Amino acid sequence: MEDRDEKGKFIKGHKSTGRRPKGSVSINDELRKLLATKDKGTKKAYVEVLARKIFNDALKGNDRLIIELWNQMEGKAPQNINMGGQDDNPIKIEIEHIKPDLKDE
Repeated sequence: MEDRDEKGKFIKGHKSTGRRPKGSVSINDELRKLLATKDKGTKKAYVEVLARKIFNDALKGNDRLIIELWNQMEGKAPQNINMGGQDDNPIKIEIEHIKPDLKDE
């Protein structure tokens, strides 16, 4: 491919830079803007209103929100996925040789 370098990356000047195109909108950026604005009725920032709603619903026993709050406050527990190959868990490879049945030939 002539549009990539020896490492497989796009060469300078290629139209696909891997970035968001100019003028495009990030939903996360828009949500951050909205959450920073104030609710006309309560005069509180929407982020505070939303945080209180999540907190109150968790107090009412919403297990999913309790877990989500815990993860947000303490950080999610790391997931240990051990596929093998470590010193204490080597990968075992077994090769079975099957002799062909030469009678049929």
